Amino acid sequence: MDTSTTKDSPGNEVTDPQQFAGQKRDVGAIEIPSLRGPSTHSGRDDLEIGRNNGEMGEAKRPKLGGDTTTSLERNDRRTNVEGRQCFVTVGATAGFRPLLSEVLNPEFLNCLADNNFELLKVQCGEDFEWFDAQVRSLDPSPPLRIQRFAFTENMTKHYVRSRGEKAVRPPGVVVAHAGSGTILEVLRLQVPLVVVPNPTLMDNHQAELAEELESTGDAVYGRLGKLTEAITRSLELVAQGPLIKLNDLPPYSPPPFPVPESERVTLFDWMALTCYPDELRKQQHLQDLKDAEKRFQQELEQASAGAPHIDTLQDGRQRDLD
Repeated sequence: MDTSTTKDSPGNEVTDPQQFAGQKRDVGAIEIPSLRGPSTHSGRDDLEIGRNNGEMGEAKRPKLGGDTTTSLERNDRRTNVEGRQCFVTVGATAGFRPLLSEVLNPEFLNCLADNNFELLKVQCGEDFEWFDAQVRSLDPSPPLRIQRFAFTENMTKHYVRSRGEKAVRPPGVVVAHAGSGTILEVLRLQVPLVVVPNPTLMDNHQAELAEELESTGDAVYGRLGKLTEAITRSLELVAQGPLIKLNDLPPYSPPPFPVPESERVTLFDWMALTCYPDELRKQQHLQDLKDAEKRFQQELEQASAGAPHIDTLQDGRQRDLD
């Protein structure tokens, strides 16, 4: 079960894993992403590494071969468009240190910087203290800002920062464990997604889900040891592939609350259907047919009200029976 919340004070992100102890599998702490609105920050959340002289907005590139000016810096000087964000999330039900370790690999960080990413933000769960120590020990300093936190009650706001928005920012990417809740929310928000299965989990079922998502063109299957290739592939799909529509999205608008009854599903349905993509598509098709039939009936009723001489569908059926 994919959870991303804690029962800490509302809106606060938690960097101390001890505050989350005993709450990981609490059903009351499950976040249904589309039902939450924005929240505020407080406390130790969003620690940042990679600033120069305390400046927030500029990302510096380490001296790795001469040119210390990144494409991000050149882009920022020409336009007011924000740089990309790479948001990495491991969820809250299990640790995923191999993924956390790989996103601090110099090759991965340089790939982000070379492609106009200005921020790497990491939700690292119970491994926050370990990850924080790894970031602080980086040498040379990273080529872009790194923020990290343990848990949050509002993942949506972090996903949205990686969402492309016309004249505001190009699409970034979310690199996520293969939790069904995370996948559903990121795809709903129309954010490029790299799914990284955790091979230590039973039956390797996450790999099957990642393969299915890649086959449908909805996400990129990210493999440990090859995350740089996955980022490059995601950028290619956005630039000239099936995800090109994600370049010029309107501003994000939160869904209505409460969710209309016709659009609700139970938590069980929501979790089960994401494990069976074929069944999910079937259910969506059936719902589309129901919607089309409903519209057809409404048109018949309107035609009948405006022109009494036109037979309704029921009249025609009765004639056939007679």
